[in-house]
Amino acid sequence: MMDRAGVLKLFEFNDFCKGYSEMELKKIEKLYDVCIGGDLRCYMMLAGRCAGYLLGDGFSLMYAPVMSVRDHLLYQEGRRHILSESVDLHGIVMEKPFFFSESFDTYSFFIKTKPKNYSDENKVYCLDENEDVVIEEDLPFIDFILDRIEKRKADSLRRDVLCVGEMIEITA
Repeated sequence: MMDRAGVLKLFEFNDFCKGYSEMELKKIEKLYDVCIGGDLRCYMMLAGRCAGYLLGDGFSLMYAPVMSVRDHLLYQEGRRHILSESVDLHGIVMEKPFFFSESFDTYSFFIKTKPKNYSDENKVYCLDENEDVVIEEDLPFIDFILDRIEKRKADSLRRDVLCVGEMIEITA
């Protein structure tokens, strides 16, 4: 398996990847009420707007060109509401979850951006809306991303679509 630096280089040397600047990340932190650090920060700087052809169009709503900034905000707040009200995990909401991926419209993956415990910094969690539970994933953030890249490579039905999303700039 590739190490953290190797995974980040996949994005860094991919001409189609596009990330956010430090100033833009500060705007995202303020707008979405999160603290972007650790591996999530590296990822957002390298591929926050577009991961080229590495992850495809189904990996993240961050890359959905049809989603406006308002849609992104509503999505994040909606998932936090589910955590707080449906799953009764108010504590996780206080740890500033940032939802970055979705699967089958019922599994939402997130990372705590202000975890209570340092050991939780790069852990990935899954909100399972079928069962109304949160499950800790086996892989930390960067390995989770690499796993999705590898699964996409192995998918014979994958579509090579380049998706670019926007989480802060409001366009007409």
